[in-house]
Amino acid sequence: MTISDLTGGPSRTSRDPVARAKVVRAPSGPNMPMTVTLLNYSNRFGYDVEPDHWIPKGITLPEVNDMALVLFDDYGDIWVVGWEGYFALFDQDTLDALQGTIGTPSNLNRFVTDEDPRMEDARTPTAHTHPIAEIVGTALGTGEIPLWNGTSWEAADLEEEFASVHSETITGDAVETEWTINHNLGTDDVFVLVREDFGDYEHVNVATRALTGGSTVVLETLPPLGNGDEYVVTVARAIGGATVPVSTPAAHSSSHGVAGSDPLPDRSVRSRMVLLDEQHIEGQDENYSGNISAAAWTYYVDSSDTIPLKLEYTAEVDCWWEVTFQVGIVQKVDGNYHYSYGLVKLGPTSDGFPAITGHVARVANDAVGHDLQTQHGGVNNFASRKVTRRYPVAAGDFNELWFVGSGSGGTWNYYKGGAHMWAEGKVYAR
Repeated sequence: MTISDLTGGPSRTSRDPVARAKVVRAPSGPNMPMTVTLLNYSNRFGYDVEPDHWIPKGITLPEVNDMALVLFDDYGDIWVVGWEGYFALFDQDTLDALQGTIGTPSNLNRFVTDEDPRMEDARTPTAHTHPIAEIVGTALGTGEIPLWNGTSWEAADLEEEFASVHSETITGDAVETEWTINHNLGTDDVFVLVREDFGDYEHVNVATRALTGGSTVVLETLPPLGNGDEYVVTVARAIGGATVPVSTPAAHSSSHGVAGSDPLPDRSVRSRMVLLDEQHIEGQDENYSGNISAAAWTYYVDSSDTIPLKLEYTAEVDCWWEVTFQVGIVQKVDGNYHYSYGLVKLGPTSDGFPAITGHVARVANDAVGHDLQTQHGGVNNFASRKVTRRYPVAAGDFNELWFVGSGSGGTWNYYKGGAHMWAEGKVYAR
């Protein structure tokens, strides 16, 4: 050891009250001691800094080898007044946030505090009474609306831009089978309804096709419309998610189906329905059933009379269930007049058929569709029975439909061949 080591090195013979130091033992916490050495003195002599002689400011503590600024008081005690990281009071994200959102924070652009009275002013907002021309840059006439064309506002005719229905009357001539309707709805996604403008105002089944351009639709009517008869054509814009209207029951019912059941839509609407599922069964025996004299019977498709002519379906979603049953040859054997039905009936395991509009809910064994024929063995001994109906079915319901016969008397039989005897079901979204 030399005299220089004891006096702080050859370059210094006395100690300044302010000095630079280096941390050689870092504090283990904010209230713990640390040790430093003076840079211009011996690094072999350390100064212990008491916990109350330094104040932890900021988010970091002194670490080993950090540079520090120290003071010596009149008693020779050492104080650490700052070190590397001493002024890191906030992390970088906080410092970035303090830059503000608009303008530079200053005495003229201050942050707003909770006690600012403007934070509690519940005044009524000032009303704006700008004329429409000032807002969109153009004046609007009667029946006009502002419409953005992609670059600027312009006046647009409300009816032309947003028309959703077109209606007109056409007059049949017993010759023409194709009619062009100019609807100008601006879309090819339309559906069409045609009804009589006379008598019972029945709906007319037509085939339709839209012409490219969104303004024209063509109707095909077979057979031709009656000479001089007027028909109302309604073309409507098809809107996603909207319910498509269907034909309503005619004022008089045909022999097919129960009055009040939902009718089939016309072809223009039906072509837009989404098919979800289908079922099919047909005759398996190219022979007659054998004579039947009972008041009621089940139609069977096989030779041993074990497989009934029936359809069944469990609905996964709310849907329409459209069913068609046909027995193409029903023979009246004896020479007397009697009638018999082809009946669509609910099977015994059905969960309960939904109420048909205006009628009570159906239960097992109720008839939900029929075809009635009167026959005589020597006059009209062969006839058919066919029923097509469409019913709403709720999600989760199981239903089965049987095709059965019922007569007023006499002897009957039917043919079981697949081309004559069949049933099919189709399930559509609703």
